[in-house]
Amino acid sequence: MKIYKLPQEKRNEVTGELKTITSTPDFIYVRSEEDLPAPFVASELPESYIKEQLDSQKAKRINDMNQICDKALEKLRSNTLGTPHLYNMTKEDQINLLGLMIAGVDSFFRCAEITLGVDGREEIGAMQNIPHNKEQLKTLYEDALKFKSATLFKCGQKKELIANAKDILEVLSVRWEDKKEENTPNHSEENTQIPPPATNEQTNQTAKTTPPEVEK
Repeated sequence: MKIYKLPQEKRNEVTGELKTITSTPDFIYVRSEEDLPAPFVASELPESYIKEQLDSQKAKRINDMNQICDKALEKLRSNTLGTPHLYNMTKEDQINLLGLMIAGVDSFFRCAEITLGVDGREEIGAMQNIPHNKEQLKTLYEDALKFKSATLFKCGQKKELIANAKDILEVLSVRWEDKKEENTPNHSEENTQIPPPATNEQTNQTAKTTPPEVEK
């Protein structure tokens, strides 16, 4: 696929339809799979357009990271009961845990046991209210603080990588999960596919910019 620019003053000299990518006061930028003769000129997209698309993808990807981070913080893996368990850690759960820890009392708290399946993969049981003594609740609260701090730090690192990216492909290469972290109970997978770089092609608005037929 090639990029061409057509001087604005030449737009009435050609007929037909081509997808317009963007335009400036001086040029119309189009995309074509075929070579286009004059008055079309082979070109690159304008820097202002490239920057606009890059900034847009950065903003979207940073928002994606914030959402993934929020989702990751809702689950906590802890060994406070002596074996791995998965805990719900929504804001309401965090408030309840803080209250129990401050009160220094024994209490039930919802969690699910994490075990190894026959294939060696971890399996998560059903959530249920399991008794915890006050020391276990204190340890759970400390685990929650450490996990929250580490997760927020990770999110900040990812967003910094995105902010410093030089092009859209570099932006899209930043993923929440490292390969070694995928499919573990304490991490939130990205379930939505990363969209391709935006082009802002005006698919519903076609310019009459196909060159006249020329004899071969």
